[in-house]
Amino acid sequence: IFYKFYIQMLSYPERSELESVVRSPLKSVTVREPDLKDGEIGVGHPIPHVSSKQQTTGEAIYVNDMRHCDGELAMAFVLSSKANARIKSVDASAALAMPGVVDYIDYQSVPGSNSTGYYIIQDEEIFASNEVHHMNTIIGGVLAQTDKQARDAVNEIVIDYEEYPYILSIEEAIDAESFYDFNKAHHLGNPEQEMADCAHVVEGSVSIGGQLHFYSEPNVCLAKPGEDDEMEIHCPNHSLNSLQGVVAAALNVPRNKLFMKTKRIGFFLFYIFHSFSYCSL
Repeated sequence: IFYKFYIQMLSYPERSELESVVRSPLKSVTVREPDLKDGEIGVGHPIPHVSSKQQTTGEAIYVNDMRHCDGELAMAFVLSSKANARIKSVDASAALAMPGVVDYIDYQSVPGSNSTGYYIIQDEEIFASNEVHHMNTIIGGVLAQTDKQARDAVNEIVIDYEEYPYILSIEEAIDAESFYDFNKAHHLGNPEQEMADCAHVVEGSVSIGGQLHFYSEPNVCLAKPGEDDEMEIHCPNHSLNSLQGVVAAALNVPRNKLFMKTKRIGFFLFYIFHSFSYCSL
């Protein structure tokens, strides 16, 4: 989009300020198109991506580019400021009194299941009901007429916590006997016997800092309610089947009432897709 803006600005006579920030003039680029017949696929040839023209020119439409609907509301999340604590109380009165604010929702607003974890274990809540187990756990959401109004109102939410002790290392977890109560081990052969028969055994330990991917995909959703509990959901998500299941359970409606639409997603990591279920509530 910035490149598109740059090309447009070059057409204006008064462009001295724009040229001053450009270190070098634009250079031509040669695009090599493979000599293929219709239907042929050239392995190793630079085949353009099917939506490359729309994305490189800024014409690609994402959820945020869609036109607003009548009565559309924006939601901003209320996130926990504690990593491990019990939620004693939530006071949203000041936020609800702000201009443009329509409502505050939390776990009590979920008509169906408040659990996620569709494929693995349903051990995570859509909205935290009693405890938070990491920073920025989603506790609730503020609905307002604009995104800015919703975000500003979030700062007025007052939450009272009872903090729990932290366990920050594997050694601390072992000392506290804090273990998961399930074991998903896969065995092949006899590891103990194979180790006993080894000519050399090297033992030791290694410790590295935590690592988390920096998400580069859009994380936004648009939900349009329809008639008879129907809902049209636009979201950049690669697992529409599982998302449909989570939303259907949360709304307590049949899955065929939900129309899931995804135009493009970019790079998407699997375990954050449940965030789109909040918008449908």
